[in-house]
Amino acid sequence: MYRTGALSLSPLDSPTFGPCQDATHGAADGASTPPTARGSADGASISSANVVPVGQLWSVDASGLDPEKLRGPGGLERLQALFDELIQTAGLHPVSDPIWHVFPGPHDGVTGIVALSESHLSCHSFPEHGGVALDLYTCRERPSPPWAELVGRHLGKIGEAAYVTVQTQPRSFRAPCPESTAGSNASGHSPQESGS
Repeated sequence: MYRTGALSLSPLDSPTFGPCQDATHGAADGASTPPTARGSADGASISSANVVPVGQLWSVDASGLDPEKLRGPGGLERLQALFDELIQTAGLHPVSDPIWHVFPGPHDGVTGIVALSESHLSCHSFPEHGGVALDLYTCRERPSPPWAELVGRHLGKIGEAAYVTVQTQPRSFRAPCPESTAGSNASGHSPQESGS
């Protein structure tokens, strides 16, 4: 449905690098700034020099929606249309058709996910509460999609505003410093220090 031809890969999009990596390890066009220094779970300080940004996650909770637009086959069609417009608006690139499931029973909620070259987009509807939960993770920073506008247009009640809450979470990894990894084991201690 989404993929119309062979996926064209540039050298940076090769299996070695992946579509999200470039010379700045995932930062879009080198414009991203790594997170500031912070502590790790073991109490050690992590400097911004060894934090690699790896994208962002949007978690969207929307309520005050039309329950009929969230349930059954009709809800699936509405959510598919929302996914289509969101993918187009945000410039995302599906690598497969989405997977959808309509739950049997009195609520007939819908869940769906589509794999993207940037990562994934997923949703789960709650017709009994007039709400939907959406998640979009991208491996590069990008502008926020117009969530409230899109959700309201596809799932909202006519003439009523939807309540849309968007939480954005930057994602990053702690990367080893090249000069500190030589001669160390997984514990971060040199073989001499660990008694080996």
